[in-house]
Amino acid sequence: MVTRFEIWKEIDQEFKEALSPATKAFQCGCGKPDCWLGRVRPLREHLAEVYKIANLCIREDIVSSAASNTESSWDGVAYHIQMAASLDGLKADTAYTDDSGSYLYCDSVDDFENAHSESASKYMAALIIFNFLWSAYELAVKCSPGAGDRGKTGARARDYIGGMHVNIQKMPLFPHLLELAIAHCRRAGDSDDSGIAVELKKLEAKYPKGNPDCVGLRAGEYLRMFRNHIAHGADKVPYPDDWGWMDDGCNPIFKIYRFYGASRLILLSIQLMLLASVEKPVDCLPDYECGSEDYNGKTPEELLLGAHLARA
Repeated sequence: MVTRFEIWKEIDQEFKEALSPATKAFQCGCGKPDCWLGRVRPLREHLAEVYKIANLCIREDIVSSAASNTESSWDGVAYHIQMAASLDGLKADTAYTDDSGSYLYCDSVDDFENAHSESASKYMAALIIFNFLWSAYELAVKCSPGAGDRGKTGARARDYIGGMHVNIQKMPLFPHLLELAIAHCRRAGDSDDSGIAVELKKLEAKYPKGNPDCVGLRAGEYLRMFRNHIAHGADKVPYPDDWGWMDDGCNPIFKIYRFYGASRLILLSIQLMLLASVEKPVDCLPDYECGSEDYNGKTPEELLLGAHLARA
């Protein structure tokens, strides 16, 4: 006999499965023990870490803000990161609008709807996290005294991050995570004449891979174009693998992975903007224990440049 606990455990696992691509998007595929991906925190831990550090900097009153109201403050940045980290599961039902009820008497339709609902759950979870982080990103730009106040926020962020060569070079794995995000996008299977494919070609022409002076600009421009692709309604839930696998190296799951690649870049960019806004010289932050993390005696620079790294 199946117990109520077992039923709820199965339902809970189904909800949590929606977040599985957040882990798989950053899993090593080479099998090498020294693979750089092994040095990266799981995304949810990364979210929590940046939230904790941001709150610590706010509490110690060491960051300046160009924002003119409390809603557009570093507290608001931390809030949106907290909301992104809080998502613990999700369940979509793509058959809800099917008045024909065909899935009730056709096994093939039922199989497809179940698979499509699972894909939609994963897509929606990734989209929710990305949207909260984009809100945090825009607020961080408005808070940053060095970001200026002219132009659209995405372009301002690109130009601002683009000028942070020194700190980007100090931030381990930034270029690797940038190129992984772009690789996810390329493998998503968009047609060559689609808007995002055209934008990727422009990205390569303007901010080519391998130019150390272009790393920040390349990251900011990729985030700007990807966000516009999503915001303008050009994206949709990918078909499940069994119905949508492509033979040219593309895979519908990368339509979901690319949200998480972009989300990582947003977090790294927020780390850089927060560090650039530290206005008071601080040799080390006060003793502070939060969860399992000990920030004992570390400088804001050490914490913010390494927030994405797994603990040794």
